[in-house]
Amino acid sequence: MSKRTRWILLAALAIIVAAAIVLFFLFLPFSQPAPTASPTPTSVATPSAAPVAADALVVVRTVATDSSGASLALTMVVHRPVDKDDPSVVGDLARLDSDCARDANLPAVDSDAGAGIERIDITASQQGSTEWPAASEIPIMPLAGNLKTSSGAIIAPSASYANSPPLPRCQRVLSLYGAGRGTLTVFLSPRETVGSPLDSPNTFRWLKQEYGFFASQGPEGGLSFAHCTVEVTDAARDFGWTADAWHETEDQYSCNGSGVFI
Repeated sequence: MSKRTRWILLAALAIIVAAAIVLFFLFLPFSQPAPTASPTPTSVATPSAAPVAADALVVVRTVATDSSGASLALTMVVHRPVDKDDPSVVGDLARLDSDCARDANLPAVDSDAGAGIERIDITASQQGSTEWPAASEIPIMPLAGNLKTSSGAIIAPSASYANSPPLPRCQRVLSLYGAGRGTLTVFLSPRETVGSPLDSPNTFRWLKQEYGFFASQGPEGGLSFAHCTVEVTDAARDFGWTADAWHETEDQYSCNGSGVFI
């Protein structure tokens, strides 16, 4: 092979190699950085009320704040009354009898035929890091018009209401003191229809009831409420509740539902 031919072949080979390199880079699928996946938003659970018992009639919820900045989330669950002869309320009757000091002017809770016993559960949960002051009270409805007793260290006779002349404990206003759980037991007199503007004996009972919390000293006391709700359940409607016999107060100094005469 002549020298000239070799140079021609080498030149052709060089052209072919160069063309191959150019074509390689022209058609090479350049790798692109993988797109960064957008972070999946963290689902924030909407605060929701815990399910209530099947026999719950009224549920009152609110947040109480003291002048110190301490806050308590409050829940009151009013259960359907049971007959005072029901075996489950023997202990409640005994406490009522003791708290009423066997006052002859009060109904005989152990012998009043047709009477009922109503339990009201109260839960208070601290909100934030500031503890509720030991001396700060939240008065509870029902008030002194109902014979009642209580269990749980967070419930005690109110210090805001003078006890003069001295009343049996079962007639005093009770208040909530701090976080925890407690139960009110309320004595309900026999169903009456005399004087009732409505026909239903159950409705007459509704006219006499009040449930919730209030600030006894108003703005001067430093206690206020927010996020107040009063829920009346289907069980309450089955038990004779009507809107005509009911009034709700949901403001800065009261969170309650109560019976009203129409």
